[in-house]
Amino acid sequence: MNNENLIRSARSADTPSAEPALTLYQYATCPFCRMVSNRLEALGLDYRTVEVSPSFADPDRRYVIERCGCGTVPVLHDSTNDVWLGESGDILRYLDGRFALRDAS
Repeated sequence: MNNENLIRSARSADTPSAEPALTLYQYATCPFCRMVSNRLEALGLDYRTVEVSPSFADPDRRYVIERCGCGTVPVLHDSTNDVWLGESGDILRYLDGRFALRDAS
């Protein structure tokens, strides 16, 4: 994968961190991708973004299609469980179900 990868972190800049378990494959201009990244940030989750091209020639795009089976973004990969999700509504439900209640106790 050769496109720029960005790591978004809820931790302070001086806190050492491992590679985030969550990766969001997106287009910067996609409103559905923005909804997902907003939810990740609202939940305070560390995640990495990978900008994919709309072109099917893009290696990142081909990788996502091979792993997830969908050709659209957003796509979320949770490496903790090797879960791949490829529809914004499904991604939001997954994030809320897995992470929203973790600090409620």
